[in-house]
Amino acid sequence: VYWGGMAILTLVSLGVMGVSGFRTLYQIDQPYSMYVMTYGQYYLLMLVCGYIASLFAASLSMLVSAKMHSRNIAAGIPFFLYCLMPFIGRMFSSVTVVFRLVPDVLFNIMANVKNLTVFQIGSIVFRQIPAVMLLYTVLSVLLLPLVYRSYCRYGLRPR
Repeated sequence: VYWGGMAILTLVSLGVMGVSGFRTLYQIDQPYSMYVMTYGQYYLLMLVCGYIASLFAASLSMLVSAKMHSRNIAAGIPFFLYCLMPFIGRMFSSVTVVFRLVPDVLFNIMANVKNLTVFQIGSIVFRQIPAVMLLYTVLSVLLLPLVYRSYCRYGLRPR
């Protein structure tokens, strides 16, 4: 469903605006950006990050639904992750760095590419976007066996 919607959006966007700027460097617009990429690569990054965010929200919602036996609570999980967490993160962003690693970063790539955020653990230094992409891809994959076991344990059959 995600890729179908994004394919339609891509066709409409590229049909209206064209592909002439696809190979233009992003630094034309943001000269101090630490990410050296073209607008085409930037667009593909947004597509992939949105897919990772969707996978994480879906797998977490399925796990909550299986554990709590409530579809209503599970439907609120993506709302909390992607609508409320940005506001909570803005309130506490000066206090803690953890809110720079929340999953709404994946949906707000435009703002996060402009801002320089670098993390260091010991002697390892890494950038925010690759770290968040890796973290939530791994979490999405690790949640799937838990979802399967939860559905099997309680005798729930996925619909």
